Amino acid sequence: MARHTSAMGPFLARLLGVPEGDRRTAQLDTKPSAMLCVAVLGTLCVCAAAAAAAPDLPSAAYRVTWIIFGTFVLGSLSAVSRVFQQQTCRKLGMAFFMVVVQMLILWMIFSCYDFLASHIQLGISYRQLLLVIPYMLAPVTVTVLAGRQLGVYSALACALFGVAMFPEDSSEVAVNYLIISLLAGVVSTRFARYEKRSEPLIGGMMTGLIIFVAVVLLNLFSFGSSSLTVGRLGTAFGVTMGVNLLTVIIFAGALPVLESLSSLFTPMTWKERADTNHPLLVQLKEKAPGTYSHCQEVSLLAKSAAVALQVDADMVEACALFHDIGKLQRPEYFSENIANQEVTPHSRLTPEASARIILGHVDDGIKLAEENGLESSIVNVIREHHGKSLVYFFYRKACDLYDEAMRKFDEGLTDTRPQPVDASVYTYKGPIPQSRESAIVSMADAVESATRSLNHASEEDYRSMIENIFRSRILDGHLTDSGLTLREIEQMKEAFVKGVCASHHSRIRYPKAEKS
Repeated sequence: MARHTSAMGPFLARLLGVPEGDRRTAQLDTKPSAMLCVAVLGTLCVCAAAAAAAPDLPSAAYRVTWIIFGTFVLGSLSAVSRVFQQQTCRKLGMAFFMVVVQMLILWMIFSCYDFLASHIQLGISYRQLLLVIPYMLAPVTVTVLAGRQLGVYSALACALFGVAMFPEDSSEVAVNYLIISLLAGVVSTRFARYEKRSEPLIGGMMTGLIIFVAVVLLNLFSFGSSSLTVGRLGTAFGVTMGVNLLTVIIFAGALPVLESLSSLFTPMTWKERADTNHPLLVQLKEKAPGTYSHCQEVSLLAKSAAVALQVDADMVEACALFHDIGKLQRPEYFSENIANQEVTPHSRLTPEASARIILGHVDDGIKLAEENGLESSIVNVIREHHGKSLVYFFYRKACDLYDEAMRKFDEGLTDTRPQPVDASVYTYKGPIPQSRESAIVSMADAVESATRSLNHASEEDYRSMIENIFRSRILDGHLTDSGLTLREIEQMKEAFVKGVCASHHSRIRYPKAEKS
């Protein structure tokens, strides 16, 4: 996991105008020109796969033309729905890759059929081949790794582009394929959350059942007879379910490889990562119990906001749990781990030295995360959760010392003119949050730290404080690159108010027992 190099390489970073020395994956991954480049390259790959599978030049021209038409349709739908505004290069690249894979599988099925039909009497037709197509492979994989919205679009792409893979003399079968592929692909994304190990199996069985019912209703198979007997129905059902169960096995086996290559992860992976038995979290609990408690509170707030904004709540929860692991290096210098706030290790340090320790927990966290193989999304959140904010307490302390030194200099009590306070010394180096998930964790961190100081506060007190925190961060430009809309910011505020009130609720005071 390179810290400052783009996942797409230095050449593409220069091509897309990403500044030298600032080629972070998050910045390039959400750059509109980069996503357009990925979309164009993906479309060209689909066209190349279709053309390569064509038996002759006219067929290749027909397939490429149909794919370009399908791309125009999908592009128009995405422009209307604005679904691609919330995607990244990696997610789009994964979607195009899986569509190409599904097209190649479709081509392999037809090629094997044509080869066998030229040598032996098969007794089956293109209609019956519709039973053995793994309709759910691409939509389910994309849904699990990139979200249901993009999964539905990949199902539409597989349906539209798949029509081009059929021979020109089987247009009726191609239309039936379009109907079944749309139905199976879209419905399969509904069962593709993958929060439990059993969900892919259930999704495969449900999709197989839907495909079977669709085939029967469209009367797409006959197995040598125009009537649908119980035996033929049983054979068709067995073939359909077998293909879908095989698809589930392939999906489960390929998923870890795809996660590693794309840095996109399933809800199950994030749930495993959020396990509090992770060695880093165990160390945090033992060495910095105050920070550990803070991380847990932040994860609860962040997850509630993520649910309200309909982003990946499991990923947000995991990222929040690890966002402050850099404090493991010097836990005694952070306020939540100091029992007596009157006597702290900072009393022996200059404001600049104290600020250097506080600021350093970000770099320390990045180093620990990379050494322990944590996902790039967690690393990005650690890097971005303070953005370019100011460590105000020590900055203010340095300014007070400067004012006192200047007073002495002006009065002639000292001969050396003090140097003005450099604000950059007390400022996190950023970047500011580059995604909605990172912004949610960042704001949850700020809200939890601030509201912890309030005792016996009312809901209006919490609401006012949270409003002030958001106003300050918005004016500072902290949320500029996060992609959050004003409506989502309001939803986040409301989720934080509810979460803080639930966490800080007042308790009944029980009367003391009277002494006998």
